[in-house]
Order: sequence, then C-alpha cells, then structure tokens
Amino acid sequence: MRTWQIPQQYPEFEEKTAIIAMDHHRAVVYIAHGREMTEHVALETPDTQFEYSDREGGPGVSGSEPHNKEHYASVFLNFFADAMAKMDQAEGIRRYHIFMPVDMKNIVDKKLPQKIMERTIPHVGNVTKSDPMDLLERVNKHG
Repeated sequence: MRTWQIPQQYPEFEEKTAIIAMDHHRAVVYIAHGREMTEHVALETPDTQFEYSDREGGPGVSGSEPHNKEHYASVFLNFFADAMAKMDQAEGIRRYHIFMPVDMKNIVDKKLPQKIMERTIPHVGNVTKSDPMDLLERVNKHG
C-alpha cells in the first residue's frame, strides 16, 4: 500500500473517508484521513477477469453456461457490496465518495447496504486509471 501526503490546497479529511474509483469489473480504493491518503488493494474477483465473448463458452471453455458482460458486472457488484460492508466495519469509514460510470449508479444504489449509501456521495465518471491527486481534485470540486 502506498501513502501520499494531501497537499495544503485541499481541505483536511476530518473523518475517515473512502475515495473509490470503479468501473464494471474493478474498483480502486483509497482511504483519506487527516492529511494522508492510502491506497488499498484493488477490488476485483477472478470471475471478472474474463476473456469471454458474448457467445456461449469462450476461449478454452467447454460445457459452461453463456456468460456475458452483464453477468460479470453482476458478479463484481455483489463482490463489491460485500467488500464495502466488510471494509466499513473494519476501517470505520465515515464518508464515501464513489466514482462510477453513469450506467452503474442505480445498480450500485441498490446493491450497497443502506447504512453505507446514507454516507455516500456518488460521482459519475469512469476514472479507475486516474491519479490519486486527480481524484482529490474531483472530490474537492464536487464534494
């Protein structure tokens, strides 16, 4: 895990805050508190590391049910919701900023536990490859 000092131009995070950049198959998680921001392990499941086409089977797969992108997105979102509930309890997160593609917002709203959604500020955007300081800028601008 890497840790960054939060530059003075951004407000200090008085409450432990998770800043999450997610797409349909992966989430990058940072925890900010005080003047530090720490990168946590990316959330992804082996089931979302797919090379399947939308056709039945796929390369090297025989006898499997058809799996398409929607199936893998659903698998990931279930995994993500479970991981968020565990992280919430283990880390004592007080606020969440979740960046996600526009087509995921309603699904994420339904999948995450209500106690987390009540403390979540959703942001639209597929920014999983963004620099942590870019995410801080986005949180500061829309936060």
